[in-house]
Amino acid sequence: MTKQERDKLRDLALAATPGEWDQKNTTDVFGPLAGDSGDGTMADSSDAWMIADCSVGLTSVNGELATMDVKIQRRNAAYIAAANPATLLALLDRIDELDGGAEPALWSLSWAKDRGAVNHFTCFRTEDDAQKYADGCLNGDTIEVVPLYRRPPTERAVPVEMNLGMTLRDYFACQALKSYMVNTSYVGGHAAIDADIARYAYELAEAMLEARNTAAPGAGGGE
Repeated sequence: MTKQERDKLRDLALAATPGEWDQKNTTDVFGPLAGDSGDGTMADSSDAWMIADCSVGLTSVNGELATMDVKIQRRNAAYIAAANPATLLALLDRIDELDGGAEPALWSLSWAKDRGAVNHFTCFRTEDDAQKYADGCLNGDTIEVVPLYRRPPTERAVPVEMNLGMTLRDYFACQALKSYMVNTSYVGGHAAIDADIARYAYELAEAMLEARNTAAPGAGGGE
């Protein structure tokens, strides 16, 4: 998601009925008690503004009027209540924090044929360079230029996967293997090839550990 898309979501959240929303009567969604509607009109102290009524789930199926299953109505109400402006704004703040509010570090490309997956191996230092490359791909595919941001260090430097018994070497090998599978579309099933790919992944992991130790003396290999 680009910064522009996040800003649009933020504007929508700020313009909606503020505060946390609650699911009531299984299929209704209400704002907070005595809350603001969004234009300064306050509800009574014992009441709240209704945000959505998911019980009216009607459509046409095979030319006849049909009603949505009540279980789906309840799920929709729960989702709307959970995705309230307060939650969305908190998520957007966290994303902006991870991005550091900085300009993109690099620019990459996203091919429509890959369902919007970003190719992190084709990167450019400027948006113009990325756009020129995209414009030069005359294969009829839709290509989007995507910004890549450099995340600041976090308190937890160890990936969550490490809590499952993985060493840093295992984690690096896993990431190398995942990138290989995505970029080659290889799905496995050939024992000899699988063994070569696994060995290659760990060779890359060893190289990353060596580079890590060289770049940050004293950091340790993490095994």
